[in-house]
Amino acid sequence: MVTPPANPDTSQVWHYRGHLLREERFAIFGWLTNEYVVDMFSRNLETRMAFIRENQRKIQEEDAAQMGVDFVEPNENVYLPASFLGSNRWASDQIADSLAIAAAYGPPMFFITMTCNPDWPEIKARCRPGQTFRDVPVVVCRVFKQKLTMLEHDLRTMFPNAGGVEYLIHSIEFQKRGLPHAHILICYSNDCILPDNIDSVVSAEIPDNPHDAELIREFLVHEHKPYCSPERPDGTRAPCRFHYPKPLQQHSTIDSTGHVHYRRRKPEDAWVVPHCLPLVRKYRCHMNFEVASTSHIFQYLFKYIHKGPDHAKFAVVADHSASDPSAAPTHIDEINEYWDGRYLSAAEATWRILGFHITKKEPAVSALPVHTYDRRMHYRQYGHQQQSLSLLERYFRRPLGTFIQPNGDSRSFDSLTYSEYFTLFRLSTWNASNDDRPLYYNESIHDSAPPLHVIQRQTSHPHVARLHTARPTEGERFYFRAILRSRPVRSFVDARTVDGIVLNSFQDAANALGLFADINEGELALTEGINSLRTPFQLRVLFVHLLVNDCLLSPRAIWMSHSQPLSLDCIDRRDGVAALGEDDALDHIASLLEEYGRTLDDFALPHPSQHSTEVAHELARWNLIAHELGMRAHTAIAQMNTDQLAALHPILTAVQSNTPLLAFIDGPSGTGKTFV
Repeated sequence: MVTPPANPDTSQVWHYRGHLLREERFAIFGWLTNEYVVDMFSRNLETRMAFIRENQRKIQEEDAAQMGVDFVEPNENVYLPASFLGSNRWASDQIADSLAIAAAYGPPMFFITMTCNPDWPEIKARCRPGQTFRDVPVVVCRVFKQKLTMLEHDLRTMFPNAGGVEYLIHSIEFQKRGLPHAHILICYSNDCILPDNIDSVVSAEIPDNPHDAELIREFLVHEHKPYCSPERPDGTRAPCRFHYPKPLQQHSTIDSTGHVHYRRRKPEDAWVVPHCLPLVRKYRCHMNFEVASTSHIFQYLFKYIHKGPDHAKFAVVADHSASDPSAAPTHIDEINEYWDGRYLSAAEATWRILGFHITKKEPAVSALPVHTYDRRMHYRQYGHQQQSLSLLERYFRRPLGTFIQPNGDSRSFDSLTYSEYFTLFRLSTWNASNDDRPLYYNESIHDSAPPLHVIQRQTSHPHVARLHTARPTEGERFYFRAILRSRPVRSFVDARTVDGIVLNSFQDAANALGLFADINEGELALTEGINSLRTPFQLRVLFVHLLVNDCLLSPRAIWMSHSQPLSLDCIDRRDGVAALGEDDALDHIASLLEEYGRTLDDFALPHPSQHSTEVAHELARWNLIAHELGMRAHTAIAQMNTDQLAALHPILTAVQSNTPLLAFIDGPSGTGKTFV
């Protein structure tokens, strides 16, 4: 029996959930049930996005407050807030939170992917004659949720030598054919970095036991499909994008880039997906189980597991504002973009209606806003005169005196930095009856703002706090954030006070504190991005932003000293060849600079020494017959009419002058478009 909430008028999801769980008809409707759940959840999304569109100003103010950025006057642009699951801001927050956990506790130890098995007995037992798993999405989701909960419990208890679990992060995705799967990152207190340790947990071999061997062949042998090896322009097929078959070796090894090469001693083992045999025995499904802590790959695993829901449609829209200032600007409507690109499967709709979480992070993370004094008025609640203080201002009001740390030592509240304070304490509604309770403290300032209790967190429930990022181009906010990271403060004025002298700006205070004595602001931002485990893609975007805003004094020297972290993902795609990976990274940086009308030469950055992969394939295919192709082209041009030449000449001119051009040739049937 599902108990409805006390105030169900805000959402119809409980109503849909009650239908699915109470009424037997949804177990026999089959594909009609799929249509029902998709339609009903789409209706719920429509209602939520209609509210977002009608309350865009309020949402923009809330987002500005949460992100710690300036709020600008509303315009015709429509944005999806960070609170909307599936929006770009939501995905960015999930990635940032996960990276903050990894920065606090270290990289994950294992990366696990668990896929729902439609032949699980719990699913087949609920299928009526003639039905498959596609006809019972409620059963599939509930069974998978139970299995996932069991798996997470097993992961916490099955490796006693690994110590306690430091953190666990998971994200749920849905295949278009209707089966959910989970990506899990887990970190233990003890490392697993030796090959002998790896072999005791992870296997990439067919076991000797016949029953176990049958399980591995059923669930964990890579099936080489055409999409694994895309066709090249010269007609040949590229190597498997998953790098199968793997090389055989007698022992697991870790190469210089940190990648693990698992033990594979028999030819058949070359196609085996790494796994943990006891878990495969218990769950009887595809469960990829790999070591992640010894490879740089963990940095973009976080981005991968939070890549967001499926999207299936894209559009290219012309923006004439740059060439014609009088032209109307292109308005952004993220709600329409979401609907145009969203792919919603019955399994995902059912999962969301049942109220199951898409993501999970333990410990939890608080994102702390950073704003200057003149922006604090933007933290009033919309439609209310009473001021709602930001977390930063609540930090200024932290209690006086000392508190007892978990290790028994005493520590002053005055010594806590912004992030330390919210890592150790949480805020709760003030109640006079709690004043004398242990671990409860009162704020130091009492005025018209509603008071809150400050409660010390239990050691059994750890927490992570992170500061929202700030770019060097944001001026005072960037310097204020640097101060908040480096020392405790009690007010905006206190943050500008150094050796008893109140300075004129946060920049002056940061310089007086020596925060930029050995490094300029731009390089500090890049270094902080590397230390906070940002992905190489994100670092390249930041690098370009710093370049075009003249935040780096010596761009070439910065590239030479930071080329590896800026290129790690490219190096990985190039099988560990650093030179090729750095070339790909420079190609990406060049393409980003083009959006600003700048080039690598503008910043004295090196050019890629090799052709891109696509260009190399094209050259390999056509160079052998270049002379023949030239003769054929001259003959064809001589046969073209005036209209065909008019279409061809701009293309040839663009190629010869190395000018970007997107050409579209239109004409009635039979006018020679293919000939051109």
